[in-house]
Amino acid sequence: MSHALPKTYKRWMWPGAATGIDGLQLMEEPLPLPGEGEVLVQIHAVSLNYREIPTGLTPGCDPAGKIVAVSSSAAARGWRIGDRVTVPIMTADYGGPMQPSFTSSAMGGGSQGTLMEYRVFPSMALARIPNSITWEHAATFSCAGETVVALGTGSVAIFGAQIALASGARVIMTSSSDDKLVEVEKLLGSRIINYKTESNWHERILELTDGRGADHILNTGGGSSLPLCLKAIAFGGCVSKHDKPARARHTSIAIIRGVLCGTLEQLRGLLRLFDICSIKPVIGKVFGFEETKEALKTLEHQSFLGKIVVRVQ
Repeated sequence: MSHALPKTYKRWMWPGAATGIDGLQLMEEPLPLPGEGEVLVQIHAVSLNYREIPTGLTPGCDPAGKIVAVSSSAAARGWRIGDRVTVPIMTADYGGPMQPSFTSSAMGGGSQGTLMEYRVFPSMALARIPNSITWEHAATFSCAGETVVALGTGSVAIFGAQIALASGARVIMTSSSDDKLVEVEKLLGSRIINYKTESNWHERILELTDGRGADHILNTGGGSSLPLCLKAIAFGGCVSKHDKPARARHTSIAIIRGVLCGTLEQLRGLLRLFDICSIKPVIGKVFGFEETKEALKTLEHQSFLGKIVVRVQ
């Protein structure tokens, strides 16, 4: 089932051997139609991530859009034209716990992304967007009494801080920019540390926690910061990091846990949490579809707080 649809659509991509942001071109192609078990989504907004910059395909992996065509089996699953939806980064994730096989379907890194006007998705990989969440905010999604430290002021750190605050935790955030820290303190009300002026920032965390240390540390700063994380973590705490652990002498009995993007069920739960708690994702800047190159360059220069979003429609 579908409404009247255009015959073509536009998408950003690197044609042939083109590379780099300046090599990105806006191409027009025939509109794809959904096969059995699929839906066609008109994409309204896409948020950007650092993993998009070096790729040679269509960038973007965090879309938000509206269903404009559904197959019969997708309709049988309850999806209708006009439904507002988003999808997890790994489109092979149809629910349940994380599986290694999901990773090969991750959008925007080594496979086609979402910076396009329309895209076909599996109907089993969709998550509904609550009416309280705007297209731009929805595109940014793909422990009471405890202390959570988020290293940096990037989008992952800010999301982690927002979730921790909604769970009743006390949050400490770090950055090398006083301007960003002032903005974070104003937006979230969290404690702040400038790790550039306080090179032994772990001592400040211990001071703020009466010597106990943090229960959770979200490390988005790379392996070089791991030794200080291990000095700042509480006994039995957890350090979550997205890259390979650096060599370091463990000073606490703690968990060091790798982080992947969340599952479909976690995405659905996150959308419900933000809806119920009236949390709004922090957006640094919104660009138009024709301004995608400028958006990627802004992302590359890191001169912003929160997510960079491209408004497609």
